[in-house]
Amino acid sequence: MGETRKAISFCEQALDIARELGDKRTEGSWLGDLGYIYLDLGEALKAIPFCEQALDIAREVGDKRKEGLWLDNLGNAYLNLGETLKAVSLIEQALDIAREVGDRRHQAGALGSLGNAYTNLRKLHEAIGLYGQALVIARELGDRGTEGTVLLDMGSTSYELEEKDKAIELVKQALEIYAAMESPAAEKARNKLKEWGVKE
Repeated sequence: MGETRKAISFCEQALDIARELGDKRTEGSWLGDLGYIYLDLGEALKAIPFCEQALDIAREVGDKRKEGLWLDNLGNAYLNLGETLKAVSLIEQALDIAREVGDRRHQAGALGSLGNAYTNLRKLHEAIGLYGQALVIARELGDRGTEGTVLLDMGSTSYELEEKDKAIELVKQALEIYAAMESPAAEKARNKLKEWGVKE
């Protein structure tokens, strides 16, 4: 948590400098980064104003890739607040932009986010389909972090569909990836397996 607070302080200082210099593009990037940090901390209400300001600047300077990224983050913030339909609308826009600009990495991220939204809406089979698309792209790109996240989310949704053996296998794959990366997310996968009464 201390490191995160340091990151926030650093971003705030960098944001002030970008504003002093009148560098809109850099200002937008730091605003978006602050939004992402607060989102990662689970502080969605704090994240939203930063994401919105970053989105406005991305549109103003014509940066489509960043526009898509901030739309996805904004959608995830609303998803965390339980405003799922609003989240779906934002994430679908992000996905359209990622496809338009050929940004495969953010396409995978948006597909995964959309999968989470559909899980919240209890459209579980549709969610699995979205996770499947995200997984294919993440593997094509060699993006192990996204692959782990998608496997974990897909496993949780499969469990809700009573596909328990498949769910356990997916979460074990996620754990293997996270452990190899020495990611703190490994704990989430371990806790999920423990919750299901599964030994590693």
